[in-house]
Amino acid sequence: MKIFDQLSFNPIQRKIFFSGLICLGAFFPCWFFLHKIILAFLFHLTGIALMTVAIYLRQREMPRVDPWYPVLIHSVIIVFFFPGFGFAMVFVLLSVLLAFGNGLRKGIYDDFEESLQEKQTKGVFANSWTGMLRRVRQDIGFEPIVDILRGTDIELKSMAIQKLAQKATPEAIHLLQAATQDESPEVRLYAASAMLKLETELNEKIRLATKRVSQEGTSKAYAALGDLYLRYAESGLVEASLAHHYLKRASEAYKESIDQETGDPDVVVAYVRCLLNLGQESKVKNFLDHVVKIWPDHKGLNLIRAKVYFNVGEMEKVSTIVGDLTKQKKLSIEELEVIDYWNGSVETA
Repeated sequence: MKIFDQLSFNPIQRKIFFSGLICLGAFFPCWFFLHKIILAFLFHLTGIALMTVAIYLRQREMPRVDPWYPVLIHSVIIVFFFPGFGFAMVFVLLSVLLAFGNGLRKGIYDDFEESLQEKQTKGVFANSWTGMLRRVRQDIGFEPIVDILRGTDIELKSMAIQKLAQKATPEAIHLLQAATQDESPEVRLYAASAMLKLETELNEKIRLATKRVSQEGTSKAYAALGDLYLRYAESGLVEASLAHHYLKRASEAYKESIDQETGDPDVVVAYVRCLLNLGQESKVKNFLDHVVKIWPDHKGLNLIRAKVYFNVGEMEKVSTIVGDLTKQKKLSIEELEVIDYWNGSVETA
């Protein structure tokens, strides 16, 4: 049934949840027609238990508290306290939410804002404000956006938030997080809703990519899934522990892609980024020394290779790699800044 697909239930969870609904539905004939009160409540409690088990199994596979989780939990609570009629109330609630989408699910804003505040306090994936501003202007192409968010015009802030919500980049997420601390409750709600929208879209893309992997199992399918996991981990939408979880999933997907077909150096670079963020630098160094022989002129591979040698303190190797990199013309401002920093470190070493 489409409703279970949208709620992200797998076949087993779907059967358990559907069995619970059947038990809840049996409450009516037992109570009103058979007048078996004890039997009616046995069906009621069994139905609640089955629904709870299905939701627990679903959430164990999706550690991130997605928008549907609180809806399902509240549904169980409603059904528990309103036997019989609660079933009808939940059916109407789910039908309305599935029909009209995320727009009516803003009731979880308070919990979502609390999680944002916690992440901001921990400083997950924090960047300097100046660097963030430059990257936001490059990525979004909307230069006054930071100034607007610092201002007092609520309508302009709303437009800026809509612009930021078009891309789930770390820089956009950081600015949206800042907007959740705005003086205006309306702006805070806009920002939280925008982040919820971005996260929901990413989760849906991951679900579809996972389905594609199970159907095709190709190198490209695994690489696409790895890209989404890595994007989610680095977006700033999740706290550190969950970012580590998705980084691990991304590395596993990339490894499967590379094992099947080592033909895309960009996949290799993404895989190495995951390993570095997971703290596996010793493994990365040997791996890069091998793959760079396949693509000796690939900018991304050489940049990340120089970073690895810099981190382990092998400055002579860094100097050699950096010397080759500076001969390449297509280097961004940020890449040149990093290379200048490495050169300065090599000279003072």
